Amino acid sequence: MGFFDQLAQQVLGSAVQAVSQGQATGLAQAVVSMLGSQQSGGIQGLAQLFQQKGLGEIASSWISTGQNQPITADQILHALGADQVATLAQQAGIPQGQGASALAQVLPVLIDQLTPKGQIPQGSQLVQAGLNLLKNIH
Repeated sequence: MGFFDQLAQQVLGSAVQAVSQGQATGLAQAVVSMLGSQQSGGIQGLAQLFQQKGLGEIASSWISTGQNQPITADQILHALGADQVATLAQQAGIPQGQGASALAQVLPVLIDQLTPKGQIPQGSQLVQAGLNLLKNIH
């Protein structure tokens, strides 16, 4: 079973059961694509954004080797903004109203997987790590 299948199962097994496996996979792909874009600043940029919004401790837990702290849909909306959440949801084929809830489940697991041993991949390493994860899609 590939990473994205496991991620989808985790999302489907959580309290947010509104997205299908394909939608969870699509959402993970959309986030990896967002993180790989020049303007996003990658995982470091995402962590800084969460820090600026008062959610830095949560994002840092996803990067570290310890337990991932949960995040709520409202916190996702606060950190990323409604437009970014809507864009990611649209790319994944998720109804806009469910995008933040799905991201609250997917983002911690995805960032955790992209930062093995608590280290943030830089530049081409992030792209390569994302591509390696995307190869596991069935």
